Amino acid sequence: NKIFKVRFYPIRDVEGKFLYSVHIMEDITEVKRTLEKLRQEMEITTNLLTIAEITTSHTIDINKLMEQVMQYGSKAVECDICLSYLWNKEMKILQPDHCHGLPPGLIPVFHTQSLDEQTEFVKRAIEGKKPVVISVAGLRGEGLRTEVPQSRIFSWFSDFNTAVLIPLIGREGCLGFVIAIFKHPMEFTEKDMRIMSGISNQVSIALEQARLYKESIDKTMELSHKIETIQVMHEIDRSILSTLETQEILETITSMVTRLIPAERVTVVLIDRERGGFVYKAGFGVKLAKGAFVSFRDTSATEVIQSGMPQFISDIALEKDRLPLEMALLDEGYHAHIRVALTSEGEIAGLFNVGSKKVDAFVPEHLAVL
Repeated sequence: NKIFKVRFYPIRDVEGKFLYSVHIMEDITEVKRTLEKLRQEMEITTNLLTIAEITTSHTIDINKLMEQVMQYGSKAVECDICLSYLWNKEMKILQPDHCHGLPPGLIPVFHTQSLDEQTEFVKRAIEGKKPVVISVAGLRGEGLRTEVPQSRIFSWFSDFNTAVLIPLIGREGCLGFVIAIFKHPMEFTEKDMRIMSGISNQVSIALEQARLYKESIDKTMELSHKIETIQVMHEIDRSILSTLETQEILETITSMVTRLIPAERVTVVLIDRERGGFVYKAGFGVKLAKGAFVSFRDTSATEVIQSGMPQFISDIALEKDRLPLEMALLDEGYHAHIRVALTSEGEIAGLFNVGSKKVDAFVPEHLAVL
């Protein structure tokens, strides 16, 4: 287990005949090992600096941030596989996010398996706010390593020996985990643990900033939408006060709706009870001419009159027993629609309809606006 640098010199007589040679063997084992260690240190430092750069340059893009953390984080800790899980506030689970080095056949399985936050070593990492080392080979180290059955870590993946859970902690609690997986037994020095803690701190700060940025943008967009809704409502009020012409008011309203809702079809139909149907009064996006008549029995819109409740359909193509009007809308490429009743003096006088050629184009907020 030694490394030597060898130099050799031929010894000749006065006539140039070779007699023997002198070999000098210099032990350079420590030099080589020091150079290799220095090379590894430089590589780790480079990867840590790259992570630091990533966490400052991608703070608004969580997906890009975690994708590159996986790539360079795995190099910094020299693990075989790197996984990330992020806390989903709505679902209240540690949801699979990104992976690096995982066999292709296991990637789909990884994306369906959440990390159980109630597991003892997961709770310990969150409470201690520092990396926790788990070994399936036995108990080693000074309190850093916990021995657990493989099935308790990843039931879907057993080809590893050691795992390190690196918690991502924000001001309000756990943001997620980066998990470094090693296929062979590993012993971690205090320096190794400091590197992992450094990654934890850097990524935690960047991830929290990215989430705060996203939340602020979402709130800004929500507020902007509410302001736009109020402005449109105000303009509708003004149009009603500025004219007594029903047709003009209805055309104004239908043209304004697209500022609030992503609709390609907006219509108002009034009820003609004598003839038993609907009369197309105002709007756009259909082949019917203004004043066209549709019988009650030819459309499911009659259900709105009978129940008084809005009709919210994500895809007409999935509806059973489609009636002629809905068949015509589907032929024109429309899939989603909302219908709400127009009430006058306690009686339903007509319907307000919006439609889209996209499936699931509308959300409950759109119904609330209508």
